[in-house]
Amino acid sequence: MIRRHLVGKLAEREVYYDHSLDLTPGIRDVQGVDELLRRRFRRSPQQPLLDALLGDPQALAGTAFCFLVLGWQAGVAQGGAADQLLLRAVADWCRTRLAEELGAERWQGKVRVLSIVALEAPTTDELSATVEKLIDQYDAEAASDKAGFHFAELDALTAVTGRDLRRYFGNETICGCDDRYRERFPDLLLGGRTEMPFDQAVSAIRRGEPDNWGNFFDELGELTRAGAWPPAHDEPNFWSLRDAD
Repeated sequence: MIRRHLVGKLAEREVYYDHSLDLTPGIRDVQGVDELLRRRFRRSPQQPLLDALLGDPQALAGTAFCFLVLGWQAGVAQGGAADQLLLRAVADWCRTRLAEELGAERWQGKVRVLSIVALEAPTTDELSATVEKLIDQYDAEAASDKAGFHFAELDALTAVTGRDLRRYFGNETICGCDDRYRERFPDLLLGGRTEMPFDQAVSAIRRGEPDNWGNFFDELGELTRAGAWPPAHDEPNFWSLRDAD
């Protein structure tokens, strides 16, 4: 979503860099995050990291603005204090270690960083409370002496395109779909649309995984012929209501 928004709307003399970063188990503080990045980009404690994150800094000469997106893959949420420590570690690394480098004269006003942590977890009251607590705390600090740093929760992803679906079904590592249906599923799921709601795509894919792809393909075909797919409205409970019938 971030890539599509930024790259599709870049103005003249703007550049964009992004990195996918796996947070290894056990990281709970700023130092752990810093060491992870220095191993990844082969930087000693004395060397700046921002130069590595921006590729060749010389290539930025003449540009007006740079977007740097850090996409942290945190794996499965562990719950409670563990998730809070992890989210806090990444946020604090951004507002201290990274902010210090961004404060250098050569980067001031030229680089904007978007740091996004993805936790694999259903929405729960506990996780929501953790995020809300951190938002309130960081907002209070930003209002005092941490200007320039903002901590927030991203809205739910809004849509999945045909390209997104083809990329997913074409990746045998993450999608266990039977090869007989792999190429036809994206168009079947879209049902003539250019995009579909994100939650609808996820619930449909879960109906096929791990070994129900054949039955699901036939079911979707029948629903399409009957005019019941795609749903006229985004119905989060579409499949559970169908099973209840």
